[in-house]
Amino acid sequence: MTADPVDAINMQGALALQRGDAEGARSHFERAVRMAPSSPDSHNNLGVALQQLHRWDEALAAFSRAVAIDPSFSDAWFNRGVIAGALGRWDEALASYGRALQIQPRNPRYLNNAGNALQKMRRWNDALGAYQAAIAARPDYVEALVNRGVVLRELRRREEAVASFDAALALRPDHAEAWNNRAVALRELNRWEESAASARRALGLKPGYPEALNNLGFALHDLGRFEESRAAYEQALAARPGYPEAQWNLALLHLLLGDYRRGWELFEARWKTEDIAPFERRFAQPLWLGRESLEGRTILVHAEQGLGDMIQFSRFLEPLARRAGHVIFEAPRVLAPLMAASFPPVEVVEVHTNRSPFDCHTPLASLPLAFATTLETIPGGSAYLHPGEEARRKWRGKLRPRTRPRIGLAWAGNPAQRNDHNRSMPFERLLPLLELDLEFHSLQKAVPERDRAALAQRGDLVAWGDELADFSDTAALVLELDLVISVDTSAAHLSGALGQRTWIPLAWRADYRYLLDRDDSPWYPTARLFRQPRPGAWDEVVARIKAELLAAKWEPSH
Repeated sequence: MTADPVDAINMQGALALQRGDAEGARSHFERAVRMAPSSPDSHNNLGVALQQLHRWDEALAAFSRAVAIDPSFSDAWFNRGVIAGALGRWDEALASYGRALQIQPRNPRYLNNAGNALQKMRRWNDALGAYQAAIAARPDYVEALVNRGVVLRELRRREEAVASFDAALALRPDHAEAWNNRAVALRELNRWEESAASARRALGLKPGYPEALNNLGFALHDLGRFEESRAAYEQALAARPGYPEAQWNLALLHLLLGDYRRGWELFEARWKTEDIAPFERRFAQPLWLGRESLEGRTILVHAEQGLGDMIQFSRFLEPLARRAGHVIFEAPRVLAPLMAASFPPVEVVEVHTNRSPFDCHTPLASLPLAFATTLETIPGGSAYLHPGEEARRKWRGKLRPRTRPRIGLAWAGNPAQRNDHNRSMPFERLLPLLELDLEFHSLQKAVPERDRAALAQRGDLVAWGDELADFSDTAALVLELDLVISVDTSAAHLSGALGQRTWIPLAWRADYRYLLDRDDSPWYPTARLFRQPRPGAWDEVVARIKAELLAAKWEPSH
């Protein structure tokens, strides 16, 4: 019986791939395709060779031809998904994996890769389901166990994430990626020594591993070993020049230590990090970072990051307006009225609404760099935000006559913020303050689910809730109070920006803007900081605040 020449050529190509000769393999497979253009195997094999040569578009075309000839060719669908993912086309990748799974529904490799596509699309629960199915089909599937851990961490199920990484490591103790991801989850559990040890295990298995060096730096940062942290970040950058996450973390370290010159320069790396890059705004007009003259020109400033950040950095709008011909500030709806009232020279527009033409643009948090800001040159003074007089009259009318000092409380921030579990406190931790003969007002627009029942039982705390339609309302209410006590969230920034007396309970390792070992803030002259003496010690912070309230001399601030 005569051997099929196409099969023989495909075999030669396969042998070339085994030798690492992808170019030779490509030549063989292209010959096989020419001889038998209707052979799905030949097209699939050619795609594999092109994939190894990183000729992604050609590989995608080859796999597409294979499945067009044979729609039941599950491996070709799978391979097509891999290439679509390499091209960043995650919807298309997921669709290809879905076709493969229609043919082999319990194939663990297909399920794992579908999970990877869903993870890239930030569909965390769907990704978790795919990984769980992959592990059910193959319990010793190490990569799926690691991937499941990554998604559990994103879902804030950190203890379960560590358990998933540990399960992977029980099967493969030499899995550097599992050790590295375990370090991240442990850090978010504030188990910093263990996190650093896990990152070092990863580095022992994979010397120069940039992600592990970055995560080691992160853990050392939280341990207060700042020089070692800086060295780890710089080693990560030496291993991978321009590594955005290491640059970003190094920026936050420099800012925490008060080195604003270096910190603001590195702060620009945020737009290349995996978490922040999807939110970058792109315009045909050039980016302005302070170098060019703005005389006679219109600049668009677009808001970014959290609401607290927007409030903090909005102070730069006034000096920018003095430098530019015209400033447009694009702000979210809840902030726009307050910003318009506070900065009359600035044209304030809501996000995704019509705006005037502009000549250049800048992200709001790039303005400290543009103004070469140092600790000594932070603009804004003690009060740079001002609600309109209409809002002031409205809230004076809502409040009962003052018989006792009025205190505003905010204890929880946006739960989507990755560090919210540290910076926010449960409402029950504040209950000792409510024992005092003071008038308390909740500044929480959104109350965490865990706190709603306890809050509903309190008759000694006025909860305004939905009556705080936007930040103009909250600002007007704040100005009728004598003191605001707020964790590091937008209420604290708002109160400080209004020049209100503000006390800020801070987590053990506070955000970069609060610097180190000080109870005042160069950003908010009327603020006082109350730092945890150790991780999680909110009760001690509240006890200090209660003692200060008892000793306070009260004079209405406004």
